[in-house]
Amino acid sequence: MAVTTDNQYTRANYATANLGNTDGVDPLADNSTNLISAEDLRQAIYDLRNSAAFRKDDQYIRFASAAQVDQSSPNTVAITITDDYPASYSSLIPIRFVAEANSTGDVSVNVNGLGAVGLYKADNSRVSTDDIQSGKFFEIIYSTDADGGGTAGFNWFEGIGGAVVDTSTVTQITGTTATITDAGVYVFTGSSACAVSLTSKSALIGNKITFINMGTADCTFNDTAGTETLKLSDPYVIYAGTAQDIYYTGIASYEWCFV
Repeated sequence: MAVTTDNQYTRANYATANLGNTDGVDPLADNSTNLISAEDLRQAIYDLRNSAAFRKDDQYIRFASAAQVDQSSPNTVAITITDDYPASYSSLIPIRFVAEANSTGDVSVNVNGLGAVGLYKADNSRVSTDDIQSGKFFEIIYSTDADGGGTAGFNWFEGIGGAVVDTSTVTQITGTTATITDAGVYVFTGSSACAVSLTSKSALIGNKITFINMGTADCTFNDTAGTETLKLSDPYVIYAGTAQDIYYTGIASYEWCFV
């Protein structure tokens, strides 16, 4: 049956509703009838279509289901969410998805066929081999300066998924000396004080070392490369029973930051 201004529909659950109207007149304020007009229905639909769930430019996270992700080419993540994403890339809308394959090279993202653009890490390098891993959860957002040099693309939130978080190497330290040369997790379990040396290769810029002191003695960190400085102090002590995240900033003076 065609909807016209003369059609009447059972009011039922709308008896105490207050949907309002764009002209300031509430079409449902009068409860003297149990009927609702087609005009009332049109107004309700209009209000719904203009709610947050129907506005493509709203700044809420888009969750791409498995059916909306195509990674048949392992280094291209194709996402289709045409009913819930603007007509051009947006720097305000994060997208979450579950990867279907391990990456084997530099990764690109293509949303709704808008064009494949690079995916970049926090240190401005490309997300590349084995960074994207099948079955893991990722969150990305578009940027006009994704690589720090003016190149548009997607940045990923490294704390959500990927090699930086999920495949960190865990190294046990038991002796009285140790040299850290890579990002990862280091666990001290010794009973004698340990002198730990950091080198300029200890971590990529922006990546972190996690040092966990589960031993019964303190660990003292020294900058032996001679070109960096430790902040907050040099040497720096991580006491027994405590843990510390260490970042290599790559800024002037190449500071190691303990946070």
